[in-house]
Amino acid sequence: MKSGRETSANVPYYKLNKLYEQYSVPSFINRRTLAGHVRDNQLVFGRRSYFQRIIYLARHRTVIEPHKIKDPFNKIIKEIYKYPMDDGRLGGLLIGHDMYSVHMLEGSDELIGNYFQHLSKISDELFDKSRVVLVYNNINQRFFEKIVWRLANLPDITDVSENMERNISTVLKKIYYLCKKIKEEEADEDTAFKSYYLASELEEWTPDEKLMEAVLDVEGLQTIKEFADIYGNCASMLTFEDRHWPVEDDHLPTSSTSGGKYDVNLIFGRDGTMKK
Repeated sequence: MKSGRETSANVPYYKLNKLYEQYSVPSFINRRTLAGHVRDNQLVFGRRSYFQRIIYLARHRTVIEPHKIKDPFNKIIKEIYKYPMDDGRLGGLLIGHDMYSVHMLEGSDELIGNYFQHLSKISDELFDKSRVVLVYNNINQRFFEKIVWRLANLPDITDVSENMERNISTVLKKIYYLCKKIKEEEADEDTAFKSYYLASELEEWTPDEKLMEAVLDVEGLQTIKEFADIYGNCASMLTFEDRHWPVEDDHLPTSSTSGGKYDVNLIFGRDGTMKK
């Protein structure tokens, strides 16, 4: 027997009419979870995991010569590439100065997590101070498909403020501008040679020393080690029973602890102690 329903049950609410309204469920009633939206978003971009963008600053313990700035980070990247990854490779912009590192990393959550796990092991040797400035989850597009390096001379003109939020915002704006411009440089096929040093017109967009020091002093931002310690580790959550059981009678309404006709408590007595 042919069904009298000529349409799908999931009909957008604005298309409902008298003909099939009684057979339809408006789409706004079937609410989707955030996980469903994220899963769809990943499928669109051919991914199996979240893609993240992380920005961090660090002050080196000692002056590092320009030709050695990349060495510790390249070792980490080579180490995490020893194992096969489903979601491509790590990308980002790594700007180095003899006393500071300004890094923006992009990649799957597994790549990012592995990177910071390795970096945290050498962070005390390498850095005097560090702060994770931005954690952007589930980015839709990347600036770079690979790691791009630039060496920088810090600008003389300072851009620091007494306002903590403004300083953080200024750092992020500068780094995003650098990402945009350097991405254009990398895409320029007419350029026969690209210098590892920032172009002179981009140096003013590098966060200056006082600005970076002000952000590095923000206690509310996590260090590299603090970020690595919590990355991918959910804090153990205790249930209500773990925290509050057995409860004392005077903390609850009397009716909630009164035994029913057929109730048998084989574990706890009325005083809350465990039965022998």
